[in-house]
Amino acid sequence: MNKERSNTNRARILQAAGEMLYRQGYNSTSVDDIAAAAGVSKSNFYYHFPSKEDLGLAVLAVRREELERLLLGTLRDDTASPLMRLRRFMNALLDNQETQLERRGCPFGNLIAEMTEHSERMRCFLSGVFSELTADLSRVIREAQSRHEVRPEADAEELAGLFVHAIQGMHLMVKCDRDSNAARTSGKVLMDLIAMPSHRNN
Repeated sequence: MNKERSNTNRARILQAAGEMLYRQGYNSTSVDDIAAAAGVSKSNFYYHFPSKEDLGLAVLAVRREELERLLLGTLRDDTASPLMRLRRFMNALLDNQETQLERRGCPFGNLIAEMTEHSERMRCFLSGVFSELTADLSRVIREAQSRHEVRPEADAEELAGLFVHAIQGMHLMVKCDRDSNAARTSGKVLMDLIAMPSHRNN
């Protein structure tokens, strides 16, 4: 097998797996299902991924890259004020949910619910993703506090943890209700609760 074809097959497996794991869940999707959807043989699947767990981790790595791109345009965009970055991040997550016609929830959160009791490697990967996100949020919140945009008496890391927990709950409810209106209201309430009075609704 030449290198170009091998890379193409790997990309097809990743794409098929990403869609199927998100739509059907990890445990309900078999290697046979993924290989058939990708149009490759089962032996070719195992050539690229020694196990289904290895494939799951590769899919998560792709999702993490997508999250990194979102962060670059929101939390890490230092041209905007820190409070605006927080608002943009919250809105971007909900916008992404709305582009998914079936509103399938957060790909990281879905796998946390399904896999953390079964795969320590996935649990550690997912824990790392959320730890990195919490660190990004903490940095922006501290900057917002220094600029008197966010209430200074709150601990930045604790607020960042609240953001992560709230976001996951919002994803879950959008998935349940197939509607993001309530989640958007919750996001606005959260922002108003942490913002200084002069910066609310801005």
